[in-house]
Amino acid sequence: MIKTNTRNLAVGAVVVIDGEARIITAMTKAWKAPEWYITYIQGNNSITRNFNSNKKWDVLDLVKP
Repeated sequence: MIKTNTRNLAVGAVVVIDGEARIITAMTKAWKAPEWYITYIQGNNSITRNFNSNKKWDVLDLVKP
């Protein structure tokens, strides 16, 4: 498991959110810096939440942008 911040994530990365592995499907810069909107798959749903750029992530599979 790798630890990284939001700025180093990319679409396709597998991260731990709420204790479960999630695949990032989209990332866009939020209007309010330093935040990002991250979309991930949860079951049959696509969830979008905003996260701070400095948030530390547990990454299972890191995709290079």
